[in-house]
Amino acid sequence: MTHMYGNAARDDLWNKFSEVMQREGKDINITQVMDRWTLQMGYPVVTISKNDSLDNSVTISQEHFVYDTDAKIQNPELFNNSFPLPA
Repeated sequence: MTHMYGNAARDDLWNKFSEVMQREGKDINITQVMDRWTLQMGYPVVTISKNDSLDNSVTISQEHFVYDTDAKIQNPELFNNSFPLPA
């Protein structure tokens, strides 16, 4: 128990998950996977609209929302490519 009475950093958790995956025979770097999600700015906005038609279908869309588009991006390589980078 490395962090039993102390604080753990984000990478500590990801590294432990990666160790478990390796014990299961899967070579997956959880840090690489999760950094693409946790280090990008903004958050997803999901919109669900009911179509006024006979089949009562719905349309679901998702877009990337960033409140301050002029904010400094610390890791551009991790930024969501669907949103334009500020100049």
